[in-house]
Amino acid sequence: MRLEGYSPAKNLVLLEAIKTKESSSGAIILATEQSAGYYKVAKVGPMCQATKIGDYIISSLQMGVEIEFEEGKYMQLPETGIDGYYLPSTQELKNPVPVIQSPSSQDEEEFNVIDSENGDNDVGSEMGLRED
Repeated sequence: MRLEGYSPAKNLVLLEAIKTKESSSGAIILATEQSAGYYKVAKVGPMCQATKIGDYIISSLQMGVEIEFEEGKYMQLPETGIDGYYLPSTQELKNPVPVIQSPSSQDEEEFNVIDSENGDNDVGSEMGLRED
């Protein structure tokens, strides 16, 4: 399927992912592509109200549909799934950097529980629980 022959329906937007190139460390340097966290709007449906072709948007919606065209893969989602609009600088467009960082996960060992073995602690104990 060709991109030029496709039009989204309703309030759907067709998005092209902006990719960053990161070099891997080691003896052989390989460039790997990764999403920068924002997308360029390639096409819009007739019911879209605020979004237009050429806008850059940020979306955390995981329900987008991936569509494969001859020109590459694009993502389609409803206009209501757009979290915000982004205006990258010309430098960012030449060399994109991620705008959304993934949150660091806590180890289970770092999880603090306020309780003692017999139930008497500074916070108190629950009524009706046995103290073994």
